[in-house]
Amino acid sequence: MVSNADQVSGYADWMMEKVHQGWVPTMLTFMFNPLPGSASSKAAQMDRDIERVYGRMVTRAVRDTRARRNQGRLPIWIVSPDWPVPKYGMKRDHLRNIAVNDGQHRHALALTPPWSRFGTDLGHHIDCNQSLYMGSGYPLFRLHFAEITKQPRKTCRYILKSLERGRIKSDDIMILPKAVSELTTLTSQERAATREDRAKLRAEKVLLANTSANP
Repeated sequence: MVSNADQVSGYADWMMEKVHQGWVPTMLTFMFNPLPGSASSKAAQMDRDIERVYGRMVTRAVRDTRARRNQGRLPIWIVSPDWPVPKYGMKRDHLRNIAVNDGQHRHALALTPPWSRFGTDLGHHIDCNQSLYMGSGYPLFRLHFAEITKQPRKTCRYILKSLERGRIKSDDIMILPKAVSELTTLTSQERAATREDRAKLRAEKVLLANTSANP
């Protein structure tokens, strides 16, 4: 059985493979307005809004995102639930993070490919298009970004710390883009090919985790 720590190592290996291919990693933090409902209901609302943000971003990064030729070429986001850790002398803004939605928010490891139409500076794109991603009526309150330039593996562990510490399960990690079959209408042959691609992706992650656990 693959441990949570091994899974996190597998994600880090996957990230480093992409970085060596020219993809640029960015850490995203999603903070939300007060949301109604139970903890699970709030989590579902957060995930749906992150899918909305990703959907708007990806169409500006790659033309014709539904085309089969672009599968495997779309930006990748690995999204994890997170909660703040109370600290002595914390600032008012940090106190808000703890109070709103019981502190629940999201971190994401965003990987932007070198062929992105807005370049590899995802933070600059977000900064210049705030109204596209946030605004009145949306659950998202603030989207913070930081390009990962140092200690990428350590940053990956930080982003996925809720998984490594066992507070969440692997199924709580959301990977975007989702399967193409969830985004558009495909032929039966294309759906079959998409399921195969997704299975290979999952298998690759498990293999990476096992390799990290048994060097």
